[in-house]
Amino acid sequence: MKEKKPVLSLKNLTKSYKMGSSTLTALDNVSLDIYEGELVCILGPSGSGKSTLLHIMGLLDSPTSGLRFISGIDTSSMSDNDQATVRGSKIGFVFQRFNLIPSLTALENVALPLVITASKSDRTARAQQMLSSLGMGERLSHYPNQLSGGQMQRVAIARALCNNPDIILADEPTGNLDSKTGYEVLEILKSLNASGKTIVVITHDEAITKIAQRVVRIKDGKMYESR
Repeated sequence: MKEKKPVLSLKNLTKSYKMGSSTLTALDNVSLDIYEGELVCILGPSGSGKSTLLHIMGLLDSPTSGLRFISGIDTSSMSDNDQATVRGSKIGFVFQRFNLIPSLTALENVALPLVITASKSDRTARAQQMLSSLGMGERLSHYPNQLSGGQMQRVAIARALCNNPDIILADEPTGNLDSKTGYEVLEILKSLNASGKTIVVITHDEAITKIAQRVVRIKDGKMYESR
């Protein structure tokens, strides 16, 4: 059997901020491996360090010390431009507030990550395929303000998948949704994981951990696994 490799690996990672004359440690010597095909929940209360962790895992921020590998690539001391290149090709994001551009249609929002890497016809075809696979084939020309919360989150998931990333980072993906719609979004994430996608869900909601194969808890910048 082929041995699974870490898609994302953090080694003795610390993130500190200067606050006047004092230092705030948001992440304290964190180590974590996320393997191909896993669905992992990272669970923690507000102020636990999970948002900082998400930003560092997603190459939106850099650690103060320690190592960070994405698909085997050491990104710890990369330039911002190089990090952006890796981020664009290896990582898909799903945010609590959807982060859709109001002036773009659903199709245009989903195609946006492909603007640099694909022709207009190719990115349109890919975006249409992604939206149709998530039940949004009839909403291609709708703008975000014409969509429900659940529909906007489906658009956000389609956008995250458009570049066929190695890992999807979902930040409180049900936080702005009612319970029924939230359940539907979790079912989509489960289905994507069953098809082989590696997914990390960042959440404060204990109930969401039921979809996970592994739960990692974070508190006061320190991390431990509960199952």
